[in-house]
Amino acid sequence: VQLLYELTDTMNKVWNKIQKRVNQGAKEDTMVLKIGSVAMAPQADNPLGRSVLRKDIYQRALNLGILRDPGSEIEDRQYQIDLQSINIGTAQWDQLKPEKESGTGGVLTESERNSQNPALEWNMASSIRRHQERRAILTPILTDFSVRITGAPAIIFTRIISPENIHTEEILVCGHSLEVNITTNLDFFLNVAQVQLLHQLIVANLTGLEPLNKATE
Repeated sequence: VQLLYELTDTMNKVWNKIQKRVNQGAKEDTMVLKIGSVAMAPQADNPLGRSVLRKDIYQRALNLGILRDPGSEIEDRQYQIDLQSINIGTAQWDQLKPEKESGTGGVLTESERNSQNPALEWNMASSIRRHQERRAILTPILTDFSVRITGAPAIIFTRIISPENIHTEEILVCGHSLEVNITTNLDFFLNVAQVQLLHQLIVANLTGLEPLNKATE
């Protein structure tokens, strides 16, 4: 029994070393966003309260009952977007990218893959080998949450100045309004590797904007 224990302990040490090397060699380099469903409605379940700039015009339309009438001169139109089952995580691109076949029937080389657009490569589903199914390991950051976005465009009243309808004046009655709500519980996970990946993505995507900002100044 003592010999068995020592052997098992040695195997565990070897296995831990192997796992450590694998984890060091395979780093997650891709941010994944998954949205289960998107629904949009031309009216909101809970309409937003508007910041009224011209109370006289707004109150008159409210008294006439035309604020909710589509196409009216003063229409308080509001939109609602529901994003369901949102998941954000990180993974390895080698596990996510589809394997493509070249025109001769062989697999494309790594240089040919790198020269193409990853989004175009992903969308070309007809050339993906369906018989080779691979599973990607996704490390979660935010899991299974839903967001409701309610937006209300500005209300602009067009007033006719001259009887010939030649000259008009646009009057801003209400400004734009936007509200974003998380309608489910929010489970947040973040490790050091994911923080480094987020930093790399932010730096890589904002580096190209720095010269533009400096030139504008």
